Amino acid sequence: MASLSDIETRLFLNNEFVQGSSGRTFTLTNPATEKPSVSVHEADAADIEVAVKAAGAAWKPWVDLDAWKRAEAVSTLANLIVQNASKFAELDALCMGTPVAIYGFQAMAAAGVLKYYAGIGADASGKTSLNTANHLNLTLKQPYGVTAAIIPWNTPMLIACAAIGPAVMAGNAIIIKSSEKAPLSMLLLAKLVKESSLFPPGVIQFVSGFGASTGALLSSHPAIRKLAFTGSVNTGRIIKKLAADSNMKSVSLELGGKSPLIVFSDANIEKAAADAALSIALLSGQTCIASSRVYIHQDAMEAFKTQFIPTFQAILGKAGDPQDPSTTHGPQADSNQFGSVMGFIEAAKRDGLVPVAGGEAVPQEGYFLQPTVFIDPPSDADILRKEIFGPVVSLSTFLDEEEVLARANDTEYGLYASVYTKDIQRAIRLAKQLESGTVAINCTSPLMAFDIAFGGYKSSGDGRQFGQEGLEAWLEVSWPHLTASSVSKEVARRPGDMSLTSIRPRVF
Repeated sequence: MASLSDIETRLFLNNEFVQGSSGRTFTLTNPATEKPSVSVHEADAADIEVAVKAAGAAWKPWVDLDAWKRAEAVSTLANLIVQNASKFAELDALCMGTPVAIYGFQAMAAAGVLKYYAGIGADASGKTSLNTANHLNLTLKQPYGVTAAIIPWNTPMLIACAAIGPAVMAGNAIIIKSSEKAPLSMLLLAKLVKESSLFPPGVIQFVSGFGASTGALLSSHPAIRKLAFTGSVNTGRIIKKLAADSNMKSVSLELGGKSPLIVFSDANIEKAAADAALSIALLSGQTCIASSRVYIHQDAMEAFKTQFIPTFQAILGKAGDPQDPSTTHGPQADSNQFGSVMGFIEAAKRDGLVPVAGGEAVPQEGYFLQPTVFIDPPSDADILRKEIFGPVVSLSTFLDEEEVLARANDTEYGLYASVYTKDIQRAIRLAKQLESGTVAINCTSPLMAFDIAFGGYKSSGDGRQFGQEGLEAWLEVSWPHLTASSVSKEVARRPGDMSLTSIRPRVF
């Protein structure tokens, strides 16, 4: 890894790296060693004003370019990400402990989503209608202008590119705020934006800081007209309120999850167990789509449990330095996250629940937790109802389809659900009845597709990422209508009466 002194830590405003105007910085802690690493510049109100002003000047010339020109810039950025994948892996290993051995999927996915939107960006088109006599009615798909996205710490590259791709292909300028836990990969991405030489100053900018300060400034800024956020339900509610109290900006939210995975007795148990283990083990359980609630038919529980637990433990078999290619088990992102997950485990123990595997910290430096499994917790247990964001899973038995459907839907979340069965009719029934934005059949997270919309039901958010819907989220619709005569004859006879009833029906 490069020397810490070579890592970029400044803000990226108007195509230049600059120190924060206040001079304030915050220090990152390596979660694998619990030691400080680098200090990062924090954006304050003055810096946000600079970013907004630059974005306001940039977006109109940007949208006036042919879509093919914008696509060239976005595709070039995607290629640069692939070329620098190992550098991104090193930075996210330093920030949040993602093992470099498993980082490749995130870099490739980030580049892939950019290429996808470069490919479909020109498809953003409106409609025409001749259904009103003597009128030509049109709809235009137009950018919001100045936009922003607040990025999470667990998969910053993927989520940043899932915002940048559609936002800039739609013709917007965007300000990316990284998480205070994982800002470094975003600043490398800023370097690549500059290196590409294809994005005019102000089209893509990056700021670092805390949610309560920098994030709040973006959420409440009256000149920002669209904002996307990925993170917790509580923070999503705060952002919605700040947006409503300022300028009613459009807000897209992708929030938490407590994803159920249902295994029927006719399923391929070996595959279901392996898939479920990978889902909860990925990033040490720190994903919103982790299958953290597994419901197994009573006839299959013993076979599933026998295969699932050792697979879960094997995937997280080597805790250690995330920069070491042999490490498979990364730490929790910081001391707060470590304490939160341990808090859920200890509370369950106090309530009389005994984990059949794990339940303790890994006895070494760093914020490492053992892969932890509980069996049949009561329906009101926090470990079954709340998002833990750690390597903790509950295995529960069920008797029939009606019962398990009710239990799976008994949650405030609705982001991702999975069903394992060989009965296609049952699979289709459950796909329709599970209250979830995504329902996977005989597979589970992290499987997703760039060309299909992703998002949540209920408290898991609103709006969609990916797919055509992901592009439309960064566009507004306007309605120009042309008439064969500039003035209605009836209005001309009664110039003092401009009520709707004075005009012969056109639309109304």
